[in-house]
Amino acid sequence: MPRLLAWFTNGTATLSALCVIILILHVTLDVLLRLLFNMPFSATILFASAYYMVAIAFLSLARVEQDDAHISVEVVTSLLPDRVVGAFYGFSLILTVLVAAALTLRTWEEAITKFRIGSFTIEAGDKILTWPSYFILPVGFGLMLLITLWKIMRFVVDARNGLAATLPKRPSLTTLEPGHE
Repeated sequence: MPRLLAWFTNGTATLSALCVIILILHVTLDVLLRLLFNMPFSATILFASAYYMVAIAFLSLARVEQDDAHISVEVVTSLLPDRVVGAFYGFSLILTVLVAAALTLRTWEEAITKFRIGSFTIEAGDKILTWPSYFILPVGFGLMLLITLWKIMRFVVDARNGLAATLPKRPSLTTLEPGHE
């Protein structure tokens, strides 16, 4: 994988993980201030839902795709020949590119719309901008798109060379039994 793409993917995944920590700290501090001094933060729920949770969910998409870590069920494909599994894998990559491209484009359009109108929310009398959070989605989907395009390129090159290196690892039926890892 190109180093720059891997750098961005790892960076967004790290940012996603940092958002988990910041979310925990923010909520904890809000609860402590509420209980000890009756002075809670006014926009904890807004920041949690509009920023932290969005970043946690979408900034890690590319890393999950890079690591082939999306949820998958191989009940049927584990019984099929590698050639058929390869065809399914290639089809799934193409489908992923189409969906990721559509989501990247649509979420980018929405982010631009929210930016242009200066989208915000009023929370306890304070104006809090929400438009920046809309740009998180096209970043996540766009990086996932680039990762998947890279995987298609590798899949085609390896297939032409008679290799199956880009196929995800297939578990054997024995690895699915309890006690096996």
